[in-house]
Amino acid sequence: MSKPGLSLAEFQKCLNCNYPLQGEFCSNCGQQNKEIRSLFIVIVLEALEGLFAFNSRSYKTLFLLLFKPAHLSLEYLQGKRARYLPPLRLFIVFSLGYFLLLSTELYLNSLNATFGADPAVPTTSEEAADIATENAAAPADDVEVNFSAELDNESLTEEEVFEFVGNISLPFFSAQRNEQLQVMLTSQMEANMDAITENPLEFFLEFGAQLLENLPLLVLFFLPVLALIQKIVYFSSGRYYIEHLILTVHNHSFLFFALILGVLLSAVEGRELLVLSPFAGLLDTVISYWVVVYLYLSFKYFFEQGHIVTFFKFVTASIIYGICLSIGLFFLAIFAFFTF
Repeated sequence: MSKPGLSLAEFQKCLNCNYPLQGEFCSNCGQQNKEIRSLFIVIVLEALEGLFAFNSRSYKTLFLLLFKPAHLSLEYLQGKRARYLPPLRLFIVFSLGYFLLLSTELYLNSLNATFGADPAVPTTSEEAADIATENAAAPADDVEVNFSAELDNESLTEEEVFEFVGNISLPFFSAQRNEQLQVMLTSQMEANMDAITENPLEFFLEFGAQLLENLPLLVLFFLPVLALIQKIVYFSSGRYYIEHLILTVHNHSFLFFALILGVLLSAVEGRELLVLSPFAGLLDTVISYWVVVYLYLSFKYFFEQGHIVTFFKFVTASIIYGICLSIGLFFLAIFAFFTF
């Protein structure tokens, strides 16, 4: 008995709209004519194909993104879109790639910190005898006493912080909800302070991972913020807000790709290889300078103004954006701390 499937006659018509087929794709609705009973991994790869597939269009887009500032944005706004990858797809791929690479690096560093070699392990019998003598002469709770003394010196600051947290209230919450919020924040802060006291390294590694998980959302939130800043700085340019947003998305895509290259080059440089490490360090320095020049030139070519005017507007927009991003990072760190 044959397996249930699609007969040859059924393959002659589109399964989506029942239109006669004349090739691999339906000329009426565009659906591809293919067998759907596949392995799960095939279905997953098919779902990611449109996002991560690299072809001639991808290579061309990547080259222009890296070496021609604002070119992709200008082409996109002129209607030349089919030949390049969409701006938002670029941003998603490179931002996810960077944060994934960064989280992997943090995880490997935490493994090295946990399972790394202990520098205090003696290599000779004389060193072992010296360490044993020092341990016998030192008080058992010496570290704990010093740490407690340090905490005592800063107890007033801690009390003020706990008092501030205990008095937090939101105007749109009822008195009962605010009281529950204060109890939750205070208990969370006490738990975090205990974790810092017991194992600071482990706490900050886990806290950094928690912060990293929320960082992509912060960057995504600040894309329209930077576009708004550009719109204000270039209020007389005559460009619509969406045009500023397209440039912002392309510039952030370039920035994330440069950060990916920076992480990879730093890893090669840290290996201390004979030829590759110095070259990787030099290339990393070149990329760092190119990032600044690239962003400046993107403003220059996109808004078509002189170098002096572009320089002052670029610096102004960068400072305002830096301040806004710093404030966002500050509140993100607070949020991560109290939800950790």
